Amino acid sequence: GIHFCLKHMPSVERVLCSSVSRFDATQYFATCGDFLHTAQLEYLDVSGCVKLDNIGIKRLVTTVQGKNIRHLDFSGCSKLIDDSVAGTVAFCQNLECLNVAGAVDITSFGVGLIAYVCRSTLRCLSLRECKAVNLPKLLMSASDELIDLAGSDDDHRVLPPLFQGDNNDRSLYIAALCSVLVQMMRVHDNVGEILHLSQRYMASFKKLDEKWYTNEERDREDRLFSKLEVLDIAHVGNSNIRLEGCIATIAWLNGGKLKQVDLEG
Repeated sequence: GIHFCLKHMPSVERVLCSSVSRFDATQYFATCGDFLHTAQLEYLDVSGCVKLDNIGIKRLVTTVQGKNIRHLDFSGCSKLIDDSVAGTVAFCQNLECLNVAGAVDITSFGVGLIAYVCRSTLRCLSLRECKAVNLPKLLMSASDELIDLAGSDDDHRVLPPLFQGDNNDRSLYIAALCSVLVQMMRVHDNVGEILHLSQRYMASFKKLDEKWYTNEERDREDRLFSKLEVLDIAHVGNSNIRLEGCIATIAWLNGGKLKQVDLEG
């Protein structure tokens, strides 16, 4: 029924299929060559569609010409994995809002891929209850630059453009950034391993970014989360992960553009 409607509604802009328990994109959105004429589709909500799996998600975003989609809600789709994420960001080139709440198998790498490949457009991200996401580990992709900044006196490099405060506030902010490095070192034996992992992460992100997008489609910003305004990390990761410094680091990465952060739990 959903496939039939989309096939005959070329002007549709919003599709809300929340908790449609029988929706199985794998069955009806069968081939990548069978594109639907949904060039106007910007908002797709399939939250709680429990049958939607990795293959179904990739076929769905491909078939509906996901390059025009700005809002995707996959919350409650527990079968999402990093491969689902890769397929999504490859086709959704203008993605502004992504909700993957409850995707317990998405890892730090999948979130990093979203944060980097969609860095020019992504403004809203929900990672609520994504238990396999380790934010300190994800932020290792910025660790080499953070280590360089730790001893810098150049406020222009260290502080976000919108930062307001006195020298004491500056010191607290720098301390928060450094605490991320401390957390990283608790997980890994030495800085060399941290930098090596950082290089591997960023190399993978950049390779996929170059594969999927042309230079003309990119701006000059090269940092994770560079446009992010709303972030939900309620109950993210497992109980052993400590998040001190992570928000400060994300604020630094995106130039202080954050407007809303949910830290519940």
